[in-house]
Amino acid sequence: MNIHSPLAATAAFLLAVAPSFAGTFSVLPWTGDADSGISPLKNYTAVADFAGDGSRNVNGVLFSDTGRVGTATSYQLIAPNTFGVSPTFTPNLTGTSALIASDFYYSDASGNAYATLGNLVPGQNYVTTWYNVGFGTTPRNITITPGDTGTPFSYDQNLNGNANGHLLTYSFTAAGPQITFGFNAGSDPDSYHHYALTNAGPSGTAGPLTLVTPTYDAQSGPGPFAPYTPLTNDLLQTKVASTTVVAGVAGDFSREGTGGVPVLTNGAFSITGITDNNPELATGANGTSVLYTLDLTGAPLGYDISQVIGYGGWNDGGRDRQLFDVYYSVIGDSGFTLMGRANFDPSGPVGVSAARSTFDADLSFVDAIRFDFPGGQENGHAGYGEFDVVGLASVPEPGAAALLVMGFAFLGGRRRAKR
Repeated sequence: MNIHSPLAATAAFLLAVAPSFAGTFSVLPWTGDADSGISPLKNYTAVADFAGDGSRNVNGVLFSDTGRVGTATSYQLIAPNTFGVSPTFTPNLTGTSALIASDFYYSDASGNAYATLGNLVPGQNYVTTWYNVGFGTTPRNITITPGDTGTPFSYDQNLNGNANGHLLTYSFTAAGPQITFGFNAGSDPDSYHHYALTNAGPSGTAGPLTLVTPTYDAQSGPGPFAPYTPLTNDLLQTKVASTTVVAGVAGDFSREGTGGVPVLTNGAFSITGITDNNPELATGANGTSVLYTLDLTGAPLGYDISQVIGYGGWNDGGRDRQLFDVYYSVIGDSGFTLMGRANFDPSGPVGVSAARSTFDADLSFVDAIRFDFPGGQENGHAGYGEFDVVGLASVPEPGAAALLVMGFAFLGGRRRAKR
């Protein structure tokens, strides 16, 4: 599914997390459609309402796949028993979310079940979401084991109390074309209830399925040296809502007389050539990271990104290597996707060494950009002078505009009916 609609701008929530390469479980709030994270902007490989009728629509996403086997091998569930809609069980959720959580499949007498997701692209990031409500007042303890790591995760499906909702997500990078999750009940009669599931992968319009390889150039000369002129009107100067050091501490970026995080987006780049005096550089140390959350005022769909440029260097060749990863997040998605890595060490500079790394990107609906400085920084911390992110506010395609009208009409109709 690859439908674009602005509905997610009002329904999405952002969970800024580290890259999902290791496989990570998270528990998130769920009170109804608005915080479900379900969005037509996402590229779903599976959308399952296991015991549903195929007609339930949440935020413009139709849960058409039902039963234990999905369309085109998108998923398979091994859990034989069903619990249909009952007048004695009403989920405490708003909107259509209450319907997809009103019935479910569950395990046999052994308390064991298995769910397999297919159609995965090895090396790509995915987020699997189970939509859960409590069923009963005592703990429903389940051990969930993902096939990629084999590491069990202990989980209480009744953690929020009877009929109250929450989301369980698993963020991972596909090791192969499918992944299987095992569910083992701590008490066999209290098996896991499979209400609904989605699996979201990289969007064909939100980002590339392959990494972007940057181009590089380098110059050297006597200090003060300013061979490159960064932009003064890019998104990181005009459209940033917040800047956060998400790994490391602020002091990691201001070593040896450098200016720290603020200089990375101030529209200036120069290297003095003077020891312990480079106010227009910041130092990216091993394992540090800076997150730029974009201002969505006037851009509720996020931004189309066409270029990312990094400028850096040092007084000499000792810390001039440019080694950084660029991650991006899109509206309606809870994770970050790697766009590409810069890895360039200028050779044989004479005097001050400067470098530029240019990514020609094609991203849409972006709401945040993160720069990671992984282990391997030259001599522990290298010099970085400026990051430019070039882009414009995303606009819906004609089909998406129609979905917006229908979506708000649907939501408005539900509100009127509720009144």
